[in-house]
Amino acid sequence: MATLGTFVSGQVLGAAELNAIGTWQDFPATKGFDNITEGNGNLIQRYCEVNEIVFFYATFELGSTSALTAGVFVLPVAMNDASSALHFTANFSNGSTGYAAMVRQISATGVIIRAIATSGTYATQAIVTSTVPFTWASGDRIAISGFYEKA
Repeated sequence: MATLGTFVSGQVLGAAELNAIGTWQDFPATKGFDNITEGNGNLIQRYCEVNEIVFFYATFELGSTSALTAGVFVLPVAMNDASSALHFTANFSNGSTGYAAMVRQISATGVIIRAIATSGTYATQAIVTSTVPFTWASGDRIAISGFYEKA
């Protein structure tokens, strides 16, 4: 991944310097969604680095031979610190019903995705599994994106 150099006031930036700003690439094989069976589903996981910031997005649309068993997501590049700011959003889609509410929990193994459900006036949360926030089936989708400071 290209890292920008140190520039000085008044310097003219050429195409090479501008093109070095964040090239999108696929996640390494051991990163991204964990605990899924891709099967005939559609999995896209991309990221780029701009100096010390990592931007990422990932989507997984289940096919008839796909499965999602847990909402664990392994970041493409190590994060600066477990308490570092991670800006993260996730959407869950069950056919025509969309679920946008979620929280994240950073652990040593990655980011754990939690779904939020409301019951009366209170909200509860649970780790995304094969049945949370709904029973995942063909056509359902999980999409996440975010950015953070790398280690």
